[in-house]
Amino acid sequence: LEDTGKVSLRDFYVRRIRRILPMFTVVTVVTILLTMVFLSPFGDQQQAFSTSRWSAFFASNYQLQFSDSYQNLVGNPFRHMWSLSVEEQFYVVLPILLILSVWVFRNNPERNARWRGVFLGVTSALSLVSFALALDASASEATASMAFFSLPTRAWELCIGVLAATAFSSLRLGKASASVLGVGGSLVLTLSLFLIDDSTTHPGWVTLAPVLGTAVLILVGSQSAVTHWVLSCKPLVWLGDRSYGWYLWHWPFVVFAGAALGNRPMVLAVASVLALLITEFTFRVVEQPTRRAKSVVGFRATAVLVGSMLVVASSSFAADRVTGTGLGLREGNPDEFDFTEQFELVKRGGNMDGSCFLDSLFTSFNDVGVVARECSNNVSSSMTDVVLIGDSNALTASDGLFEATRQLGVRSVFFGGGGCPSLSRPPMDKSETCAPVQQMYRRLVEEVDPRVVVLVNRYDLYVEPLAGVIDNDHRIPFADGKMPVRPRQRLESVVRALEEFVDELVRDGRQVVVMLQPPPSYLLNRTLFESWFPQASIFRDSDVANVVEQRREIREAIISVLAGRERVSVFEPGEAVCGRADFCQANIDDELLYANFSHLNPKGSMRLTEGFIRVLKPLLSN
Repeated sequence: LEDTGKVSLRDFYVRRIRRILPMFTVVTVVTILLTMVFLSPFGDQQQAFSTSRWSAFFASNYQLQFSDSYQNLVGNPFRHMWSLSVEEQFYVVLPILLILSVWVFRNNPERNARWRGVFLGVTSALSLVSFALALDASASEATASMAFFSLPTRAWELCIGVLAATAFSSLRLGKASASVLGVGGSLVLTLSLFLIDDSTTHPGWVTLAPVLGTAVLILVGSQSAVTHWVLSCKPLVWLGDRSYGWYLWHWPFVVFAGAALGNRPMVLAVASVLALLITEFTFRVVEQPTRRAKSVVGFRATAVLVGSMLVVASSSFAADRVTGTGLGLREGNPDEFDFTEQFELVKRGGNMDGSCFLDSLFTSFNDVGVVARECSNNVSSSMTDVVLIGDSNALTASDGLFEATRQLGVRSVFFGGGGCPSLSRPPMDKSETCAPVQQMYRRLVEEVDPRVVVLVNRYDLYVEPLAGVIDNDHRIPFADGKMPVRPRQRLESVVRALEEFVDELVRDGRQVVVMLQPPPSYLLNRTLFESWFPQASIFRDSDVANVVEQRREIREAIISVLAGRERVSVFEPGEAVCGRADFCQANIDDELLYANFSHLNPKGSMRLTEGFIRVLKPLLSN
C-alpha cells in the first residue's frame, strides 16, 4: 500500500497457498494413515478423521471447540491444527481491514497519510475488544472452550503482531535500550513457560506474557546486540526455517509415541525431537520447492487450494470407511468381573453367599457339609481327592480345576471368600470377616480329608495393591501381631503366612499345590500396533511395568520358600494360560481370557486344565 497504493489479494493468497498447503496436505495424509495403525477404530480414529476434514477447510478450531476440552483431546493427532485454522481465518480478515481503511479515503489526496492511522486505530480497537472477549469467556467454564479455540477471542494476539509490524516498525532505539528490552522480552517469554499450565486461565491476563514478550523481541530485532547474537546463531536460524514443518509433524509423533509406548515425559520428548528428522526431509523435498514455485499462480494456485481440500477430505472419508469395519480389532476393555454370573458353581444357582464362594463375607454360613455336597465337580466318588480353597483368584481357577479332576476321574470341592486368602492369618481390615472364613478352610479340609489341597490367592493384593485395589488395608500381620510397614516386610509377612498354612497341611499328611497368581493381563488388540507389537505395547503404562515387576518378586519369594519341599508343588499358571509367566495378552486368537486386569474369566480358567492335570496326576496316583 505504501509503495503502490494498491493491495493485491491474489498475490497475497498465492503466497499463502504455496507456503501453507503443500506441507499441510502431505502431513495430514500421512497422519491419517498412521492414525489407522496407532489409534483405536472404536471412536479415537473417528474423532481424528473428523478433525482432519475440518482442518482441510481451516475450521478445526470450531470443531474442537464443540467437541471437548483441550486437555481431553490429548489423543487427537490433529488437535494442534486449531491454531493454523485461527491463523488462516485471520488472513481473511486482515486484508479486508486494509482495503476498507484505504477505501474510506479513496478520494482524498492525502489518503496515504490517513489510511494508516485508520487501520492502526481499527486494529487497536479490535485488539481491545478481542482481549475483553477472551477475559470474559475464560472466566466461565461454559465458555472457556470458546475462549481457547475461537478467532474472536484469539485475534488480539495476532493484532499485536500486526501493530508491531506497522505502528512500531520504524521505532529506533539506542543500543543499551534495545539490549535491555531484548533481554527483558526474552525473560518474559521464558517466564511464560512456568506461568501457564493446565490450571491457568488461558487466554487471559497471563497470556500477555508470551504475546508481549514476543512482540518486544520482534521490535528490537537486530537493534539489540544481545538478542541478535543469540537469535541469529545458525542452530536457531536452522530451526526457525523449519518451524512450520516441525509444528505440523511434532504433535502426531507425540500422540502416536504415547499410544504405542506410554505417555511418559521422556517418550514424548524423544518423539518431538525425532519429528525433526521427517521435518528436515519434507522441508527439502516439499516445503522449499513449493514455496519457490513461482509458476504456481492464478488457476494453478486455485487448483492447489481445491486439490488440497479434496485430497485431505477424500483420504479422511476413505480411512473412515475402512476403519468402520473394526479392522478385526476388539472394542474397549474386558468386561468387568462379575462373580454372580460366570463360573460353573455360580451358574448352578443357590451357591452365592451361602456355600461355595462368599462374595460379601457378611454371612453366618458355616455348614461344611453343604460345601462338601454342593460345591463339587459332580464326579461320583466315595471320597474327595482334591480341595481348592482361597480368595477370588481361587474362584477363577475353579472351572479349570474341576475340568482337570473330571478328566482324572476324581472328585474335587471348592470353597472360597472374596479377599480372604488361604493363609494362616487374615488381612488387617478383614480380620473379623475373614478369620471365620479361613477357619472354614481348615474345617473343610478336615471334614472331607482330601489327598491334595490346592491353594490359590491373589498375593499382590496383600503385598502392595498396585493393581487398583486401594480402598482397604490388606496387609497380613506377622505371627507376633506386628504389622509390616515397608513393601519388603509386606511380602515377607505374606510368604510366612503361606508357609505356615502349608506346613499345617503337610503335617496332616496332605499333598499341597500352591498355584501362583496368574500374570497381569493387557488387552492388546485395540489398535493395529498393539496387535503387531504386543511386547512393546505392554510396557507403555508404567503401572503395568510396576505390577509385572511386583509379581516377579512375589513369584520368586514363594518359589524360594516352597520349591523342593516334600509334599509341596508350585504351579505356574502363566505358562498354561498364555505361554509366559510375566504378563498375558488378555485376548489370544480373538478369544478373551481375562475378566479384568487380575482375574481370569471362565475361558482363561479352562486353559489351566492341562496344567492342573500335569501337577495333580502324579500326586493322585501315589
